[in-house]
Amino acid sequence: MTARFSILNTLLLLSLTALLACVLTIVLAARAEFRFREQEMQSSRVIEALDSVIVLALNAESGQRGYMLTGDKAYLEPYERAIGEFRTSTGTVVNIMQGAMTPSREAAIAELQNGPA
Repeated sequence: MTARFSILNTLLLLSLTALLACVLTIVLAARAEFRFREQEMQSSRVIEALDSVIVLALNAESGQRGYMLTGDKAYLEPYERAIGEFRTSTGTVVNIMQGAMTPSREAAIAELQNGPA
């Protein structure tokens, strides 16, 4: 009878170990998903800010080109407005990426900030 009791104890112990392994796997997967979700949200914010930078750069370039082609000073107003907002938008990109800056990203952002002016 003791051999049977020991087999049941062994099976119970194995079942408990498997259950604990499943729970641990679920917890680790949930943590990983949370980290990836935060990273995705930050990436989305960076993409939105960069999209704004691109639109502003295009507006500044269009205003500048319009002035150069026509000599009409009316084109300078959208150009100067876009340049002012451009600096704010690049600052937003820097703020969002504060914790994830690498030397190559710093160089790219510095080039971006010095770009249209």
